[in-house]
Amino acid sequence: MRQTQEAKIGEVLFRQKLVNQHLGKDRLFFHESSAKQIRNILKERVASSHKIFQDLSRSKISLSPFLEVGAEKCQRSALLASKFNSTGFALDLSLESLKSAPFFAKNLGLKKVPNLICADAENLPFENNSFSFVFAFETLHHFPTPQKVLQEMRRVTADFGYVYFSEEPIKQDLNLKLWRRGYNLNSIEKILKKMLVLPFISKIGAAENQFGVLENEFSTKLWEKSLKDFIGASITIEPTFWGPKQKLINTGKRWPINLATRLTISIEGGGITVLYKKSGTEQRKKTKLTDLLRCPLCKKLNITRFKNKIICKFCRARYPIVNSVYVLIEPKLRKRLYPNLEK
Repeated sequence: MRQTQEAKIGEVLFRQKLVNQHLGKDRLFFHESSAKQIRNILKERVASSHKIFQDLSRSKISLSPFLEVGAEKCQRSALLASKFNSTGFALDLSLESLKSAPFFAKNLGLKKVPNLICADAENLPFENNSFSFVFAFETLHHFPTPQKVLQEMRRVTADFGYVYFSEEPIKQDLNLKLWRRGYNLNSIEKILKKMLVLPFISKIGAAENQFGVLENEFSTKLWEKSLKDFIGASITIEPTFWGPKQKLINTGKRWPINLATRLTISIEGGGITVLYKKSGTEQRKKTKLTDLLRCPLCKKLNITRFKNKIICKFCRARYPIVNSVYVLIEPKLRKRLYPNLEK
C-alpha cells in the first residue's frame, strides 16, 4: 500500500508551516516546538547521530556516498558532510524543509550541506546500486506501510553497502487513543503524564493529524513482512519506557522475540533499529554524484542540467531547481504538490 497523494499534499503543507515556525517567522502551532526549542532538539539529534555514525565508521562501514531519506532539515546529512568528510544526498518531500537546511546547519556549527533533493521516498530518483550508505530516522511511520520505501532504499544501496534506519515505532496495543497530543503538553496533559497515564490514553501527532499527515506505528508482524528481503539484518527492538530490549538477526522466518519483550511492547509500545548489509557481486562504480540521478518518470539515467532545470534527454521531462534544491518529483505529482513551480 502506497502513501496517497492527499497524504503527500498534507505532508508538504504541514512542513511548510512548521518550518516557518522553526525559523521564527510565524507561530501557528502552539503545541509544537518553537524556534528556540527546535534548536535544542536538533542539537540533541546531532549529538546522538554523531555517536551512531562514529560507531558505524569504527565497524568499517563506509558512510560515503550516502543518501538520507526523509532528511527534513538535513542536520544528520550535514553532520556526515561536515564531520565525517562524506559526500551524498539529503532527500525529502518537503521543499521548504530542504531550503532551510543551510540555515540550520550554520546554526548547529556544521560547515557543509549535502546535495539537496526534493523527491518522493516511494520513487527515489537514483540508479540501482548507487550508495554505500542509505539511512533514515523517524521517516517510515509517515507511510501506510514501510514496505515500498524500504524496497526503494534497498534498491539504491550498492552491493556490500548498508541500509540503516532507527527511531521507528512498534505498535502499542494498550492505548485508548482518546486524542492526539502535541510536543508541548497542556496543563491537564502534564498532570496525566506525572500520573503515568498519558501514554496509555493518547497518541502524538496533533498538528500532523490536522493536515492528514500519517502518524503510524507498525506491529512486529508487519515489520517482519516488510523486511523479508533484508536477510541477515541486525535488528534491535526495545520497549518505549522500560523492559528488556532484544537483538536478533533476520533469517526470513518469524522473529524469536522473547515473551517479556513482546508483552512489554504490547503494553507500552516500542522502537526498532535495523542495520542491513546488502549482498551481491558488483563493486560500486566510482562516479560523480550527479551521474547517479535518474528521471523519476521514465527511470532513465540520461538527464542533464540546463540553467535552472534538470532535463531528461530520453522522455524530455523537466524538473526545476529551486534554491539549489533539485525537485525530482514525477511531473503530475509535482503539479499537485507544488503548483506554484509550474508557473
